[in-house]
Amino acid sequence: AVARAFRASLSRNADLEELQRLLRITAPIRGTVEASVRASGTLDDPRGEGTVSIQNGAVYDEPFDRLTARVATAARDVVTASQIRVERGAVRLAGDATVNRRTEEYQFAVTVSDLPLSEVRFLQPDRFSLSGLAQITLRGEGSRDRLQVEGKIEVRSLALDGREAGATALDVETRDEFHVDPVARPA
Repeated sequence: AVARAFRASLSRNADLEELQRLLRITAPIRGTVEASVRASGTLDDPRGEGTVSIQNGAVYDEPFDRLTARVATAARDVVTASQIRVERGAVRLAGDATVNRRTEEYQFAVTVSDLPLSEVRFLQPDRFSLSGLAQITLRGEGSRDRLQVEGKIEVRSLALDGREAGATALDVETRDEFHVDPVARPA
């Protein structure tokens, strides 16, 4: 069979939830997406690159003001997102990621600055309140079955139920299972 070549370019604004319904995919993200993508190749070997911007969105119900990224695919199942930026007020997340959709292998690196813990919904259980400012640096690689992440989480002005607890640093390292080594520091 002869592989048919194609070339396409698309710029579009859309509601991300509506777009997911049309594509029959489910992802824990919502917002208004603006994308500009150029694609070429064949159906067996598609190539593409572009930019994506999501406004007024949320990931796992954690809201953000703006998410931007450059996306590319250089092989059928490998997708790379570079120059990822997420903004929420003064909080900034920056990173890069690569995912192989067929093998479910991944690589990523992310940094987060000045993250107010009191604004992170999943860190606010009903039993107590948590506050402080976190600096996070994480990188990882592996697969769904072989999770490997390492990095550091530093929290200053940490408070539990309104009582100051000082500062803390966590060295994070996983090797097929989750493991955190807390290192407490005085205020």
